[in-house]
Amino acid sequence: MPTTQIKKIDILLADDEPNIIQAVTSYFAQDANHDYNLLYAPNGEIACQLAWEKQPSLILLDWQMPVKDGMQTLKCLKSKAKTADIPVIIASGFNTDEDHLAEALGQGAVDFIRKPFSKVELLARVQAAVRLSEAYLSIKMQKAEIQDLANKMIAQKERELATTTLQIAQKSELLETLQQKIEDLPRSTLRKEILQDIKSSLSTDNHWEQFKMHFEEVHPNFFEKLKTAFPKLSQNELKLCVYIRMRLSNKEIAQLLNISPKGIETARYRLKKKFELAAEVDMNDFIQSL
Repeated sequence: MPTTQIKKIDILLADDEPNIIQAVTSYFAQDANHDYNLLYAPNGEIACQLAWEKQPSLILLDWQMPVKDGMQTLKCLKSKAKTADIPVIIASGFNTDEDHLAEALGQGAVDFIRKPFSKVELLARVQAAVRLSEAYLSIKMQKAEIQDLANKMIAQKERELATTTLQIAQKSELLETLQQKIEDLPRSTLRKEILQDIKSSLSTDNHWEQFKMHFEEVHPNFFEKLKTAFPKLSQNELKLCVYIRMRLSNKEIAQLLNISPKGIETARYRLKKKFELAAEVDMNDFIQSL
């Protein structure tokens, strides 16, 4: 029969009492069902450094220690992204009432154990904390994967939306060129009908409403947020905000709004003044944050 592989569990023991270290080491050595790799720290400062470098599966942290006590160490660990998710069990032989328990859990510890330890209780709590941590990290990873997939889908929709928008602009440009050529032709009923058809196709309101519908599928509530925060924006300024949100270049925006690239620079300057943004604030970043 194939043997079951025993997973190694890295545990950081932060304690300055040699008899506690000896007892805990002995308890873990007696557990035949788990492979423990113990790291030791005699004070909170070293515990923080080791946790940062070694990324243990769990930290067993004494409350009373030199340099940094348990609560100071716990705050240090939880304040850094690299160590914030490492489960911490606080141990104490003095601070053992309910207020101390509440303080430890409130600072981010997953459990609280009173010293001196019993072997059964210590191993049970350590294994429970490790299982809980593994489940949490698995869920966190799944959420990150789902978010990454969602971001990729949004990016794909943005590219499709940008492509469609530019195609509409190119179509409008071609129709305007055709309109100018037809207007130079002799007057006739056919000429009049063709010009009417071109003007109807050039109706920006129709294109804009269709565009808004597709844009809000990718960026829900963007228009609502923008109009609520800045109710005096003109229609063209709303459009400019949308095209900036889509990360289009000034040249592409100029084509869509049918104004010169220099006119876009002026419009962006006026829009920034309406937003009351400081000179050092990037308006692109501001619009992306809405």
